[in-house]
Amino acid sequence: MKRLPVIIYLILLTSLAVNAQSRDDEVMIDNCTDVYEFKQNKDNVVVKNKITTQYVALRDYDCKIQPSIFYGDNIKHDKASCSKSFTTPEYKSVTPDNVFYDDSKACYYNLTLNRKNKKCETTFERTFTDVHYFTRIHLADEYFIRQKTVKLIIPEDLGNFTLIHKNFKNFSSNIKVEYQQDGKKRIVVYTITNLPAIKSEDNMPSLSSVYPMILIGGAYKDIGELYHWSRNLSNVDTSIPGLAGILDQIGANGLSDLEKIKKTYAWVQSNIRYVAFEAGISSHQPDTPAEVLRKRYGDCKGLALLIKTLLVAQGIDARLTFLGTNSVPVHLSELATLSSMNHVICTAHLNGSTYYLDATCNYIPIDFVPGNIQGMEALVEDGNSYKQIALPVLPPSASCDSLHINLALSGDNVLTGSAERWASGDMKEAMLTTYHSGEARERSSFAETALNDEARTFKVENAQWISQESSTEWAGIGGSVTDASSVTSLDGELYIELDPDIFFITTPIDTTKRQHDYLFPMPMRQVNEVVFTIPDGYKVEAMPSPFHCDTAVGSMDCSFTQQAGKVVFTKSMTIKRRQLKRSEIDAWNSQLRQWSEACHEQITLKR
Repeated sequence: MKRLPVIIYLILLTSLAVNAQSRDDEVMIDNCTDVYEFKQNKDNVVVKNKITTQYVALRDYDCKIQPSIFYGDNIKHDKASCSKSFTTPEYKSVTPDNVFYDDSKACYYNLTLNRKNKKCETTFERTFTDVHYFTRIHLADEYFIRQKTVKLIIPEDLGNFTLIHKNFKNFSSNIKVEYQQDGKKRIVVYTITNLPAIKSEDNMPSLSSVYPMILIGGAYKDIGELYHWSRNLSNVDTSIPGLAGILDQIGANGLSDLEKIKKTYAWVQSNIRYVAFEAGISSHQPDTPAEVLRKRYGDCKGLALLIKTLLVAQGIDARLTFLGTNSVPVHLSELATLSSMNHVICTAHLNGSTYYLDATCNYIPIDFVPGNIQGMEALVEDGNSYKQIALPVLPPSASCDSLHINLALSGDNVLTGSAERWASGDMKEAMLTTYHSGEARERSSFAETALNDEARTFKVENAQWISQESSTEWAGIGGSVTDASSVTSLDGELYIELDPDIFFITTPIDTTKRQHDYLFPMPMRQVNEVVFTIPDGYKVEAMPSPFHCDTAVGSMDCSFTQQAGKVVFTKSMTIKRRQLKRSEIDAWNSQLRQWSEACHEQITLKR
């Protein structure tokens, strides 16, 4: 299943600045004409695309550019030309990170503009041979655009094709739309002026949710047709040679139906590696379960069909479920397009409960829904039809990072004790993925690092995993800790800082040049709890006040309480909403600093 549009790999995982042309720009697009003409062939609809771009240098030194066009199994490369003499196009395969195989290829030129105002022009022609895969047109480029025209020519008898504008609001002064009629052809012309170049910023929302693009509707008349197209591709041979032996390996024979689901899901997570496979029809048609088992790897739809097949063989009601992750630019209810459906999971029903099984995640239990699909619209198999649902949205506490430390005062004013760190949900998935994907040296020190802060305040010993099973809610690490730097003795009083400062988010967001919203990795909750045993002969002279603030995206808290010879320090942060608006960042930074200062206050002990 395609996760990313073929035509934007050069700007993959980048972001953009909605300002005017930057003084740092070396090259701009002086003019561009991008034409898409729909044609009805004998058996299907194709789209002919011709794009001519003129580049101009803005500096008096060599400016290197690489104009390109992408094509693949469903996009035929027709022609390329360049105004620079003796320049020939080059070709290569393009496979994004984290994708095992991709059918996309690039045709490109390596060009140098060697003085200011030097120009060159390239032209690329290609044909979208299957209109189902022609889903969107991105209007931005890696260079500032002075002038660009995008033209779509649609015959009258293809009136079912519609154009949906996304993210146009913040660029209304840059884009004008004109509707024309030429005989039996409908023509839509987009005139784009002074459109900023794509710029990269850390932790910003995806390009598809920020920058203007045109979504193409009409390849499917409705989501029912989209579902049946995808479902029919999944009607592959599901027989598994040696099935009885596989079920013996899973070890669920004779167990309850719930345990069968747990063990089957965990077995696939542990034994079948997830890879992204994006090539033509294989982006949407799964491998057979037998082939996934033979290769010991599969993509999302291959894994989903394997889980369904194994569960059905054990008498479980299991169904394929087609959906979009939170990275899709449009929801299923908005537009029936492949852009709205990029993922497949298995849904299991048992005794009134529903389990959404996504084996692209290796370390989560059956009752957790991964954050990237929570709340997303989905189409679940239902006999010859389907049910349209929205997946559950879990509370932030379902993805939790929790650190618990017991400390006591030993000789020479050193704090000693034990620590345990536990993670659930997406935090568990992130922790174990980081651990298992690391080099051997990194894995050997992982447990120790997980119980310490960046400043290495603690001396950690005997750190080891307590639990890391995929079928359990929590993964945990434990060890002993020694802290020789957090106690100060002065005039017979002890000043003790209890904050271990082991937290995922502690640094204010740099707003010096920031243009865009900030995107947290997931909704989550993080908690540090330190239980300090008051030494004999001492009493608590002073304790800091509690702190609480509600932020635009969640809350921050800390408290100090005395109970039965102990002081308990608790700090927490809850992120309910991932996206922090640019206008909210300054307030967030201020609240973060106040919270951090409150957490670092000391308790005072006196004899």
